[in-house]
Amino acid sequence: MGDSVEIKLILFENLFKPRQRRLAVLKYSLRLVS
Repeated sequence: MGDSVEIKLILFENLFKPRQRRLAVLKYSLRLVS
């Protein structure tokens, strides 16, 4: 499950702009923590 998340994050890094990427990563991390 963790591997798939990392792959998705890599894809997001390539697709989204730096700012949007950071927001997406923050949302992902918040969901993982909560």
